[in-house]
Amino acid sequence: MNQEITASYVWTADELIRAREHHGRAQCRPAYRAGLVFLSFMAILAGWCNYQTHGWSVLTVLAPVGGTYFLLLRKQEVRWVLRRHFKKRPDRNLHVTWTLGEDALQIKTGESESKQNWSQIAEVRKARNGFLLYPNDSIFHWLPMTALASEEDRNQVEKLLQGKVKDFANIR
Repeated sequence: MNQEITASYVWTADELIRAREHHGRAQCRPAYRAGLVFLSFMAILAGWCNYQTHGWSVLTVLAPVGGTYFLLLRKQEVRWVLRRHFKKRPDRNLHVTWTLGEDALQIKTGESESKQNWSQIAEVRKARNGFLLYPNDSIFHWLPMTALASEEDRNQVEKLLQGKVKDFANIR
């Protein structure tokens, strides 16, 4: 690939939520996620069993509330908090343009510009609707698939990232 690939999108609350959810999936292994679901069901079951044997108590109420929170409400709460905080962010609704080339990647907005050599990207995680690029363990850049003009561009970007970054993996 000799030519640069350009991708652009608007940084919205929905993009932030999508990126954070994929980041969470990339950081938390499937076994841990399954374990949390199992523990949530067990908490609900423990509360129900405690109610059946002993009647109302603190455990009867708190165990099912905690299990239900992690099963059903946590994701919605995180989305609500992110949307609420996004309104105060200085980078909200900025137009982001990525330029990916053989030597480096460049990210531009109306407010800033950044250029990084590929050696500065430690890992890449491919999600079903975008790529997470990690310069280190705690910072990531989000490149959504919708920012790329065509399926051909998406395939070229994936091949480029696989070739330039040693730690490339799909998010399960």
